Parts: sequence; structure tokens; C-alpha cells
Amino acid sequence: MIELRKKTKTALSPTGQPVQVPALAESTIQRIFSVVRLVLDGAVRDGLIAKSPAANIKPPAIPTKEARFLSSAEVSRLLAEVRGTRYEAILTFIAATGVRKGEALALTWRDIDFAGNRSRSVQPWRASRASSSPAAPRPPARAERFP
Repeated sequence: MIELRKKTKTALSPTGQPVQVPALAESTIQRIFSVVRLVLDGAVRDGLIAKSPAANIKPPAIPTKEARFLSSAEVSRLLAEVRGTRYEAILTFIAATGVRKGEALALTWRDIDFAGNRSRSVQPWRASRASSSPAAPRPPARAERFP
């Protein structure tokens, strides 16, 4: 198998100097492996080959990274930069409640209780391509208290 992690490309560092960086993201390498395995499994199923060469190969793992959170000063600076833009309300809400981007974007007006100063946070979900019916059930919610 080709060592996809060894492939690099030239990019500019924050200082403007050229540096070598990975050509493919870890998730891209994992997707490539999945597609190759699916193709080879299909070839076995169709009788084109006797056994998939990828059958005993472990899928590439995606290394986990520690999440980096913004400091209070960085949040203040970000909110100051977006003041007066269309992003101000959503970023202020995210900063005040700690909800994830997908949860904030999944909210509807009926999820907000302005009198009680609360929101009902829903898990983000995607309608399947086969059925994008608006009658799909909403996932369970949890309450968030505004500061």
C-alpha cells in the first residue's frame, strides 16, 4: 500500500516561509482506504478476484488531538471583531452557553424561552437523502441556561 502519510506539499508558514506539510489530511487517507476496501470487496463479491488484498489490513487510525479552547481574552477579542456583523448573535450565544456550532445552528425559534432565559438545545441531525421529509422526528433536547 502506498504510504499516503509520507506525501507532502509546500505551504507558507505564518511567517511567510515555505514549509513542507502533509499533502492529505488524516480523514482523507481514511476515506481513501474505505473506498479502496469497498471496491476490492465488490470485486470479490462479483467473482473478479478470489480474496481482497485489503481484507487483513487494519484501517488507518486518525490521531486524536487535544481540543484547544479560546481564553476569555480571545473570546472577548473575537466578539469585538464580529460586533455589528451577521455573526455577532450566534457567536455571542455560543460563547455564553458553550453549545457546539451544530447545536446552535439546529436551534429554531420555538427552542428559545426568552421569558425563562433558557434554550432547548437539540443535537444536530441530518435528514437522509432518501427521505428529507419535514415530518422527521426531532432528537431529544437538553435545556441550557443563559448567563
